[in-house]
Amino acid sequence: MQRRHENTRATSANGFTLIELMVALTLGLLLSFGIVTLFGATSKTNKVQDSLARLQENGRYAMTRLNADLRMLGGQYCNSKNSQGWIAHADSGPQYPGTGIRVNATGVSNLTPSKAFPDSGGTAGLAPTGHPPGTVYPLSPVSFLRGYECAADGSCSPEPPTPAGPDGIPASGTSAGDRVPWGDVLTIRYQRGSGWPFTVAGSGATATVTLTPTMVGSNQVDDVVNFVAGDHALITSCGGGTIFETSTGGTTLTPNNLLNPVAFQPNGTPGSFDARVFNFDRDFITVTYYLQYKADPNPDQPGRLIPVLMRKVNGSATPDEIV
Repeated sequence: MQRRHENTRATSANGFTLIELMVALTLGLLLSFGIVTLFGATSKTNKVQDSLARLQENGRYAMTRLNADLRMLGGQYCNSKNSQGWIAHADSGPQYPGTGIRVNATGVSNLTPSKAFPDSGGTAGLAPTGHPPGTVYPLSPVSFLRGYECAADGSCSPEPPTPAGPDGIPASGTSAGDRVPWGDVLTIRYQRGSGWPFTVAGSGATATVTLTPTMVGSNQVDDVVNFVAGDHALITSCGGGTIFETSTGGTTLTPNNLLNPVAFQPNGTPGSFDARVFNFDRDFITVTYYLQYKADPNPDQPGRLIPVLMRKVNGSATPDEIV
């Protein structure tokens, strides 16, 4: 009995052997390695899926933004391609937005560089080539839509406004801030605001156009009048329109330097049409899309450039990054 008791005490005092400990550590390491590998793969998959989701959302937003702007292309108050008084092309081709607007001023938004259309580089909105000089001319559809097709060497047809010009487009290049050389440029314009009702006294060069903003009680419903001397006014009556330069501002407008005072006969009572006056220099939105290089903010990718779709509104110095 004493010997059996001593043997039992000796057996209970024994622990794990070295081989057992090594096997246990090896199995633990293998299990830990598997868990870490699985976690890393799952994390990488999640990052890729998150990046793809953000890219898809950016693309969806870009298509929505482009679609909205294209739908507004050439938008004018109470005007359509079927409106009476619109002017067809000489080849009897289709009518385009803007061809029914007659221009009585010497140049649309071309009095000074500050009066030029945004993103136009100060170019003139003059009469079409071959049009009789000194006569009223139709507003070209180019005023509402302009595309620039660009090649890999950076050249475009036609040439886009230079960066040095008013509200110019960045020059092409391969550095951050440059326009992507082979990326096309698209400029869209459309009318905004509700305009103002008006009355007319006289005709031609002696006409006086008085704006009569709509009032509900003591509140003005229409936009705030923003005319200053030298602005171009657009009178539209659902059947075309007329643009003329103003020599006065405020709510009383008088024509200035009309090409053809006889042809300009503003009418304050155009029948059932809701005739309105708009500030053609300030109430037309200009949206320009182009691709521009941007430095990758990722510190793991130093020097890498990313082409970004930019949306520039009214010649803004800080365009929006769309994608």
